[in-house]
Amino acid sequence: MLHEFSTLHAALPWFFPLAAFVFGTCVGSFLNVLAWRLPTGQSVVTPPSRCPMCGHRLRWHENFPILGWFLLRGRCGACKVPISMQYPAVEVVVALLFTLACGLEPRFERVDPRILDNGVSGGCLVAHAGLRKQRNSRHAQ
Repeated sequence: MLHEFSTLHAALPWFFPLAAFVFGTCVGSFLNVLAWRLPTGQSVVTPPSRCPMCGHRLRWHENFPILGWFLLRGRCGACKVPISMQYPAVEVVVALLFTLACGLEPRFERVDPRILDNGVSGGCLVAHAGLRKQRNSRHAQ
């Protein structure tokens, strides 16, 4: 199996860092869901992603990590309320940490698992702190 990784890395040296980045964006997106829903006792599975202000359900192409925020121009597609920069920021940070953990080492023999652990933990803290601040400022209005 290690031979196949080495062969793939030799042919496509960008593949593993790109795969780590894409996977990291998905993990970061899920961390945002956890940070938003768990403190309020909501399910992390249902309902699907939606605008917290108007309840508009995100369409499939609006739900891509990072890219969806830019496609929507940082606003809800229905009510046009701004979407916090916190969402893509957490996704980018976690994605970069996953890419760093990949370390351009396709066999993952020298990857320190603490990097991934710290990346996910740090992403959780950033997402929770930012969304908590956002939620508190909304209640103060």
